[in-house]
Amino acid sequence: MHFTQTSRFMSHWFTIVEPPGWRDAMVQQPRRIRLSPEVPQAIERQLAAFREKFGRDPNDDDPILFDPDADDPVPLSDEKYERMMIEAMTDVGISQAMIFAFRRTGRIVTETNKHLLTAEELREWNDAVDEYRRRVESGHVI
Repeated sequence: MHFTQTSRFMSHWFTIVEPPGWRDAMVQQPRRIRLSPEVPQAIERQLAAFREKFGRDPNDDDPILFDPDADDPVPLSDEKYERMMIEAMTDVGISQAMIFAFRRTGRIVTETNKHLLTAEELREWNDAVDEYRRRVESGHVI
């Protein structure tokens, strides 16, 4: 996944370009989304981490979400990204229902960002949370 800034300065608009096949081809065309105020700060931290790791600013083709264990700037694999996200979510006490929904949808949905989703994306998230709760209530091991 690459984030392409629409201006040289840290704006709140980015274009997300996800390669075909990413997350089971949930999104195969570039799309423009409005970011919450926290996202540009997180991207700045990633850019700083990139500079620290590789000793230079990223080029246009370099991934912002890079594999920290690689010698060259390569994107995180879907598996490694998911594992790192789940570890971070667990570390900060995110509920197991939300982690389950993240694994199902590839999204983290909050009151702050849910308005950015389509009705279908929000329904997919809610269905995943409901599925988790049904499984727990039925005694199914998650």
